[in-house]
Parts: sequence; structure tokens; C-alpha cells
Amino acid sequence: MRKLAVALSIAAGTSLLVIPAPAMATPTNCGGSVGSVSNPYRERARYRCDTGTGHYRKKIWCHYDVSKAGFAYYGPWRLAGSGDYSIATCPSSLPYIVNQTNEKTG
Repeated sequence: MRKLAVALSIAAGTSLLVIPAPAMATPTNCGGSVGSVSNPYRERARYRCDTGTGHYRKKIWCHYDVSKAGFAYYGPWRLAGSGDYSIATCPSSLPYIVNQTNEKTG
């Protein structure tokens, strides 16, 4: 099949160029914690990746009733190995974290 594609490509006067995709890597050696901010009270979470490549951020869902699904809030994207935390904070109107996750890109 490949020979046919090359033959058709040559016959049509076009060239076939194959470029391999770059290797994908992600942030590694990651960790974080949940805490709170006072005045007014609200919860926040932080997340950091010390090695690897790519970016990461914290995602939390906040609500005033911990039995509800909540609304999504994000920390800023950070570069792996930068030593910076991605910190997401609930607003005072929705002070409690009801769920959380972390996002990574290669």
C-alpha cells in the first residue's frame, strides 16, 4: 500500500513528506494541599510539579453547600520545574471546595 501511495504521488508530480510527531512529556513529581483564607473565610488549593516538561494547573469546584456539585475555578497555568504553585481559590460567596483535580499538558 505504501509503495502504491509513493508511486501515485510521484506520478501526480507531488512529493510525500513524512514528519514524525515530537515526543510528548508531562509534568512529574507533583503534589499539593488544601487550605483556607480568612476574612472572609474561603478555601483554596495549590498544586506544583517539580520535574518534567509542559504545564500544570489546579482546578477546584466551589459551593456554599458541600452536598452540591459546585462551580469550577482554576489556578493559573505554571511551567513544570518552575517551583511555582498553581493556586485556585473559592470566592467568598461559594467558600467550600466540593471537588478538585489537576490538569497537565505535554
